[in-house]
Amino acid sequence: MIEIAAVVATHNRPGLLSDRCLASIGRQTRAPDHLIVVDDSDPDTRRANREIVGGFSGAGASVVYLENQRTPGAAGAWNSALSYL
Repeated sequence: MIEIAAVVATHNRPGLLSDRCLASIGRQTRAPDHLIVVDDSDPDTRRANREIVGGFSGAGASVVYLENQRTPGAAGAWNSALSYL
């Protein structure tokens, strides 16, 4: 069976990460096998995001929280996730 990975890039919006993004992933008919959340937020927001991601239990997906160490923005975050995968 093909494995599915969901990649989320987030930036300074923990409420939307929790209430919209992760909630939507949790409702999918076919849950991802892997969820990688790459945080591109300011340092003071990262703690909240890390806790939100740590509390996500999406139908057995392996969940990884990464801080973006590449170019700021979505492209750097996506590349961080692809490098991890």
